[in-house]
Amino acid sequence: MIDTLRLARTIYPEASKHGLDPLIEHLRLPLDDLRGQRHRAGYNAHAAGLLLLDLGAHHDTRDELVAVAVPRHDAVTGLAGYPHRRESPETSETHLRNLET
Repeated sequence: MIDTLRLARTIYPEASKHGLDPLIEHLRLPLDDLRGQRHRAGYNAHAAGLLLLDLGAHHDTRDELVAVAVPRHDAVTGLAGYPHRRESPETSETHLRNLET
């Protein structure tokens, strides 16, 4: 799972908000030629994909992107969530590898 909200907050801290609509405006994503209308699944998926491409371009490697964008596993709740300060980026990468196997 890639968390675009986490990425956007890291890459664009100056944006007033970090939801899809505010980021579309902030980045001036080219959406004029998209079929459909805003707040429909196909349109939103395409817009989110363009946003992810923009956010991903700010990282040189997959490991860098994962360190910021993949929520870490919470050992207490058993759910993915925001990282605890004592966790390292490697924890996230290890968890991701375990999910892939």
